[in-house]
Amino acid sequence: GTNDDFTNPDSITGTRDEISQIIDAIAANDPTTLIILASLIPRTDSEDAGTTSLNNLLVDLYQTKQGEGKNVFYAPMNEIFKSNPNWATDYFNVGDNVHPNDFGYSIMAGVWLKAIMTAINIGADITVTDNFERSQIGLTWAEDPNIILQNGDLIDNSPSTVSPSTWKEMAVYKGLK
Repeated sequence: GTNDDFTNPDSITGTRDEISQIIDAIAANDPTTLIILASLIPRTDSEDAGTTSLNNLLVDLYQTKQGEGKNVFYAPMNEIFKSNPNWATDYFNVGDNVHPNDFGYSIMAGVWLKAIMTAINIGADITVTDNFERSQIGLTWAEDPNIILQNGDLIDNSPSTVSPSTWKEMAVYKGLK
C-alpha cells in the first residue's frame, strides 16, 4: 500500500484491487483466518492527498469484504494519527514525510494491538499469516510443500511456472486461544 502509493500514486485503484485479491486468496486458503486491513498512516507532504484517496478505497474494501462474510478487521492507522491536530510534528521527524518517529511507531503499535485483540475476541479461531524470518518452520506451522526455509528466510519455492504473486502457496501459523 504505502510503497505503491508512493511509487505510483496514479494507481490507487490498482493497489486496492491487489489488496482485495490478497484478502480473497487468504480467505480461500482458510476461511477462518482472521485478516486485519489497516489504513495507511498519513504523509507530511503534498502526497498525502493520494494516501487519503487510497484510504477511502480501503475503508470501502473492508466493508465489502465483511459484507462477503470474510473475517476482515480494520486498523484505523490514519484516522488515529489524524485525530491529533499536531500529528505531523508529534509523530514524524522533520524532513521524513513517510516514516514515523518512535512516538509515531508506538501509536501504530497501539492501533495494531487493539485490532488484534478485537479480532481474537470476535474470531472463532486464531490464525496469523506472515512471512517473517524463522530459524525453523516449527510444529505450529501449517505450510504448503513449496514453502521452505532458506538462509533464515521463509520463501515460496514454487516451480517457475507458478507466479509467487498469485498467493497460492502460504505458510500459516496456528495460534492457540
